[in-house]
Order: sequence, then C-alpha cells, then structure tokens
Amino acid sequence: MMDENVKKFLKSISYTATIAAEEAKAAVQSAGKAINQKTELAKMNVELLGLQADMEEIFCELGRTLFLMNTGSYNSVLHGEADTEEPARHRINTLLVQAGEKQQEIDFLNAKVKTTKGINICPVCERACEDEDVFCPACGAKLEVPVEKNDEKPEV
Repeated sequence: MMDENVKKFLKSISYTATIAAEEAKAAVQSAGKAINQKTELAKMNVELLGLQADMEEIFCELGRTLFLMNTGSYNSVLHGEADTEEPARHRINTLLVQAGEKQQEIDFLNAKVKTTKGINICPVCERACEDEDVFCPACGAKLEVPVEKNDEKPEV
C-alpha cells in the first residue's frame, strides 16, 4: 500500500515539475520577445535620430542657399564669379527633393516603430487608432484587425 502512495506522490511531483518547467519556459520566451522588441525599438530610434540629423543638415543648406541667393552672393561665394541665379534655384530644388525623400524615410520608420509598439495605424491616413476601432476616426477607412493568438493551454 505504501509503495502505491509513494508512486502517486512521485507522479504528482513529476507532473507539477513538468507544469512548472513549461511555465518557466513560457516566461523566458516572453522575456526574450520583450527584449528583442526593445532592442529593435532602440535600433529604430537611433536610425530615426540619424535621419532627423540628416534632415536638419538639408534644412540648414536650404536656408544658407536661400540667404545667399537673396543677398545676390550665392554664385560669387560658391563659384567666385557673378552668374545667373539658376544654379541656386537648381540647388534649392535638389535640396527639396532630398528633404522629401528623407521625410518619407522618417515617416516609414515612425510607422514601423508604432507597429512594433503595437499601435494600430490607419493604412490610409497613417493616424494612430485605438485597439477597439474598426474604422479610422479621422478618415473612415476600415482598419486591419490584428489576429490575436490564443496562448491558453487546455487544462489537464
């Protein structure tokens, strides 16, 4: 009789240890995912800072070019001779194109950060929406509803 009780006790301990091990594994995996997400967010934020610094350089060059063009010294400062203002206009157009491209990169990365953080973004107007929103409150577009995973395990 005692051997049967010991077997039941050991079986119960084994079962409890298995459940505890599975829960510990799930906790470690969850922590790993959180760490990976934080690492990705940090990388994206560093990239965003670089893009914003690039944008500031473009804005500074735009301002400098406009100032020199307005004072009539753009060509003499850059080329050492008086010429038409066409090169300044060309330079401004080039800088505006660069600024537009840089802004697209910034917008894309900002959307990626929001997605990584789990913020629901409207695919049309790119506005942050609440999780329970089915339609964007700003433009009315239908939002993609994220599929939630059912991580619950059946009870044994």
